[in-house]
Amino acid sequence: MSVTRSRVRFYVGRISNVPPVIWDRIKERPANFEWRFDPKKLPDFLTDDDRAELTSINDSWERNRKLRELVSKHMRKKTREMREDIFKWIVKDWGGIRGGNDDVFAEWVAELGVFERKRIEDFFKNEERDRPSSWSKILSFIDHRYYPVYDARNAVALNIILEETDLKWRFFMPGTQNKEVPKAVDAIRDQLKKVFKGHHIQYAYYREYRNLLLQVKEHAGLKDVLEAEMHLFAHSIDIIKAYIAENKLNISVEEDDEG
Repeated sequence: MSVTRSRVRFYVGRISNVPPVIWDRIKERPANFEWRFDPKKLPDFLTDDDRAELTSINDSWERNRKLRELVSKHMRKKTREMREDIFKWIVKDWGGIRGGNDDVFAEWVAELGVFERKRIEDFFKNEERDRPSSWSKILSFIDHRYYPVYDARNAVALNIILEETDLKWRFFMPGTQNKEVPKAVDAIRDQLKKVFKGHHIQYAYYREYRNLLLQVKEHAGLKDVLEAEMHLFAHSIDIIKAYIAENKLNISVEEDDEG
């Protein structure tokens, strides 16, 4: 059988039955889930007032949002060189991604300019297959209302939830520092090979991911896409653990750090 390409683009409004399925799995805040926060690791460019405001917020979910707002405010005022340093802080210090070529940060600064909406949209359309876990963190700080982080565990968790729907396509699953999650990825890929037998599987990427979380946000009446992303991330490990147990994969899943 000849191999043909099979990519399904997700457009907002085309699959309105899916956001309710996703939201039903992630709508409750997990008990005792806290977003990690270390005042000592805050970037140098934040002012004393910024730091005081952050440390005064008791709700870690709201503090996670405020951090993005404060960093974004400074990003828009800095020179290209300073923006490059901020990008590095977001990806490496906050995001914990240590690998990769640092020369790319200067390229991303040049491509994103002063963060006009069209520049941002063109950027992720051009870069969607190359280090999405890194640059999507930057986009989330630029504007957390519209741009979620393309987190590996979120992509895997979404793919697991999508098995409850009649959609065949799945999201691209980038690498992760978690040593166990790839086992769940392998199981998902094995299933996709059966579904798309005879076809070359091309995954959905950041555009579809952003659009789907925006629609989850609209369905649930959330404040911004960050809130949808946070709910998904907070549930991602439990969703993956349940999938592993259901498929009798002989592994355990441990939580990673998140900035």
